[in-house]
Amino acid sequence: MCGIAGIFRASEVNRLDRDQVARMLATICHRGPDSIGIYANSQYICFGSVRLAMTDSQNTMNWLSNENESIVLVFNGEIYNYKKLYFLLEAKGHQFKTKSDGEVILHLYEEYGFSCLDQLDGMFAFALWDSRKHIVFLARDPLGIKPLYYQRSFNELKFASELKAITAISPSSPNVDLISLANYFHYRFVSPPRTIFQDISKLEPGTYLVVQDGAVTITTYWKIRFSREQKPVDSFPEIWREALQTTADSDHPIGVFLSGGLDSSGILVVLSSLNKRRSIRTFTIGYEDDCPQDEGSVAKSISQCMQSYHEYQKIKNKEVSSCLARVVWHLDEPLYSTISLSTYRLSQMASRHTKGVMAGDGSDELLLGYPYLFKAYNAWKNGGDWADAYLDQIGWMTGNWKNRLFQEALIQNKENLLLTQSELHPFDAIRYFEIKYRLPEYHLSRIDRLSMAHGLEARLPFLRKQPVEFFLSQSSETLLVPGKQKEILKLAFASLLPQEVLKRKKQSFTSPYFTWLKGPLKEEVFDLILGTDLHKALYLKKQGLIDVMDNCYQ
Repeated sequence: MCGIAGIFRASEVNRLDRDQVARMLATICHRGPDSIGIYANSQYICFGSVRLAMTDSQNTMNWLSNENESIVLVFNGEIYNYKKLYFLLEAKGHQFKTKSDGEVILHLYEEYGFSCLDQLDGMFAFALWDSRKHIVFLARDPLGIKPLYYQRSFNELKFASELKAITAISPSSPNVDLISLANYFHYRFVSPPRTIFQDISKLEPGTYLVVQDGAVTITTYWKIRFSREQKPVDSFPEIWREALQTTADSDHPIGVFLSGGLDSSGILVVLSSLNKRRSIRTFTIGYEDDCPQDEGSVAKSISQCMQSYHEYQKIKNKEVSSCLARVVWHLDEPLYSTISLSTYRLSQMASRHTKGVMAGDGSDELLLGYPYLFKAYNAWKNGGDWADAYLDQIGWMTGNWKNRLFQEALIQNKENLLLTQSELHPFDAIRYFEIKYRLPEYHLSRIDRLSMAHGLEARLPFLRKQPVEFFLSQSSETLLVPGKQKEILKLAFASLLPQEVLKRKKQSFTSPYFTWLKGPLKEEVFDLILGTDLHKALYLKKQGLIDVMDNCYQ
């Protein structure tokens, strides 16, 4: 199941509610092209899912239930340790109806209640209905790989995997949330639990929501904790091998998004050793004009070394405009990312050959691998304002431009997300921000929406439970050392990867977006930004926009 939606009411669910859930699911049918189904046997709840069958493909059920159907579940994601949990629960007397990984959630809940979440290793968002206790139980995975939106009213709760599924049944257009808008313009993303719209929220990573007796409670079950007991570096290769082995478990072969970098190469080389009898499919996106952002030649070299079946395509300038419109629709919320269109086209290409891929997202946040972090490092080392130095790197624009462009409302309503953990060492505070906010809402929201736009499941082995625990045990001060970034991975892959990969300077996955802005998008950009009064609703100064345009196009 790769897209879920539903409505819970304190009063009886009528025919209209079933129709509404059907409309919600139709809006996100791209997430699950294999089947669609709705559960409406209760007078209180109506929910359903669209399914991308990755495990237990022969099963056609779009919801799951326990032995006597007193508990029903709709589920999005993958539980990688489900086989181990299956045997553990079977030994306790639980009877399974399917071989689905999601069914273990039902029986874990029967056995352990809400603490069942502590035993899950995977990416997930689910909704569970317990008719015995009259409980609705929603949960999202610890790092926020899978999304879950919800809307509360007096006696009703709506939920869905994507924001558009909720707005699809709204009686009127939702209003923009000013604080969310301010956060977007400062951080490039909208931070949870807020969304860009008032009255619609997203469940934060590592939390669960319970509705019982008319009360709604939200509980954090997982927190970012930097361990004081550093795990030995030489233990990582085995952790990584085990993580990849179970991440690849599927009824269908899993491919790899391949760049020229350390992360995706480290996935491919170990995955290839685990699949000695068949080659792995790899996918790389490039660009029509020769540009430094194109990693096609490096990826091809790595592919040849690993003997993968490699697919490489270039984005043509003439398709940028039409693709961008689809990207914006699928993203749901504003996201300033220069690689969204690239991710969309890469996923589209991969979906023609496979139902699932692995990607290297997450390692840079966990291991402080981004080169821009040294701006903050140098500021801290020299007694300067490290927080401002960091925000200047990850934010939208410098302070001078913000003052010229933003109305006062955008400046005053921004939340100070970076310093929510002000007691931490600066490196830990930055790492906390990267993992807590930037990873799920800037990176993971992009890869989830734009892979699922094509019915493609992206699996992220760096964000598995054991690798994450290992990474969090490493001291931030030892990770952010000039010339030593991601040394753990280099050591782990030293005997497996070519020296050109190990010694290659990190290159961000980006695109020739400035070329596009000056070329195929120029007319649209001018019409959208200067040809309307949209700036008023976005609290932007007209003259500031003119200044920005002049600066970009001079």
